[in-house]
This record gives sequence, C-alpha cells and structure tokens, in this order.
Amino acid sequence: GGHLNRETDRWKLKSSLNYNKTTTNGDVTQNNGIHDLRLDRVLAETPWTLFFLENFIYDEFKVYHVQLSLNSGLGYNWIKTDATDLLTRMGVGTLREFGGIEDDWQPTAIAGFDFTRQLTKMQRITAKVDYFPEWEDFGNYRVIADFGWEIQLDQPKNMSLKISAIDRYDSTPDGSTPNALDYA
Repeated sequence: GGHLNRETDRWKLKSSLNYNKTTTNGDVTQNNGIHDLRLDRVLAETPWTLFFLENFIYDEFKVYHVQLSLNSGLGYNWIKTDATDLLTRMGVGTLREFGGIEDDWQPTAIAGFDFTRQLTKMQRITAKVDYFPEWEDFGNYRVIADFGWEIQLDQPKNMSLKISAIDRYDSTPDGSTPNALDYA
C-alpha cells in the first residue's frame, strides 16, 4: 500500500491505495484492494471546505468484484493545529457495484471524518470513518473505517512504518460476509 498527501493554503489532497492477497496452503483466501481519493477545497479564510471523494474497491470474494463510489459535499475543519487535524464532512453521491446483484448507480449520502494526531516528532495516529447510507433506505448502508499508527523512519527519508486496520462493513452483503477486516 501507499499514501500520497499534499496540502496548500487552499487545497488538501489525500490518496491511499491498499492491496491484500493472502494464501493458505496454496489457496487464495483473500484478494482485495481499495483506493481512496479525497480532495478538499478550503473556502476563503473559513474552516469550511468543498470536497470530492472517490472510493474504489476490488474484492474477489464479494458478490460484486468492483465497487465505485463518487461523492461530494461540504466539510468543516473543527481543529487545525500543527499537532491535530479534525475534519468532518457531509454530502451526497452515488455507488455502483459492477458484476453484483444491483449493477446500476444508486444514490447515497455520506457522513464522515478524518482525524490526525501527531504524538511525537516521529509518531502519529490517524483515523478516518465514512458512513454511506442509501437515499431510499438509511437502513442499507456501508461503513469504511481506517485506523493507523505511523512511525517515521530516519532512513530512507520520507518512509514510515504503519500499523493499520481497515474495516469495510456492508449491511446488505448479498450472501457474502458483512465485515471485511484487513490489517497490516
């Protein structure tokens, strides 16, 4: 996996890619990947942002093999210091599961947050949670939660060790398990 972050006075870009493949006795027991791209546009000198979120999931062991979610809306930066960053967001979007039972675009809502806390010069914790309910029935929803502890390495520069867990929950799994927990 990997992360790409870039921040300016007006823009905040966060992108992550995680791929997991596991075999047991020669049999593939896990084969999935998730790409997350978030772009926030800071509105003037306020804590408000406009955001765009793309969430792409590949999972060989789900009824669908590819799930694509596109969302946009408003964000609010509650805390923004050198040590702590807390950004919440709410908006609307659409979801499609390619190859699944419902193979068309579904309208969704989104509510979520990103949290980063610099513990020391070399360590930080991160958390992001996104809740995607369907517009027609808020009882049908997905939640993607990503928690991590990062330790900056001295050599090579700009490299870190990350201990993380990503949980993907789907209230309508269509015969698959509702939870998919990946840890690394």
